[in-house]
Amino acid sequence: RSSDLQIISNPWFDRFILLMIAFSSILMAFDNPRNTSQEWLSTVSQVLTVMFAVEALAKIISFGFFFHATAYLKDGWNILDGLIVLISLISWILESFISGKQLSALKVLRVLRVLRPLRVINRNRGLRMVVSTLVLSIKGIANVALIN
Repeated sequence: RSSDLQIISNPWFDRFILLMIAFSSILMAFDNPRNTSQEWLSTVSQVLTVMFAVEALAKIISFGFFFHATAYLKDGWNILDGLIVLISLISWILESFISGKQLSALKVLRVLRVLRPLRVINRNRGLRMVVSTLVLSIKGIANVALIN
């Protein structure tokens, strides 16, 4: 557990994950749900999904899942990360069992992969503070908008 914590705390590990998030985001630009001949894109996406799942599992092992003070599920950004990974895994599993017209309805889950770049917010403390402040100020902005 301590060696796992050393690995995920290493700045190079974090940089690698950020690079994979950027690579995943670029690949999403090439993804076309109507085009089924992009098998290479699906394979690369599955490899990235496995990598992100391993990262989430390593964090869960290091921090604990729920019951520890620094548990994985006690941080909202980790919950977002875990949810994105879970959606990707569910989509991948269901796509391997479903085909035809049902598969086209399932491709809606692919849209949720757009949330992957949001994981960058978790990595950048300054950006995280800006987004948190923005979310907290939405109520005040809405009140001002209603007055005008």
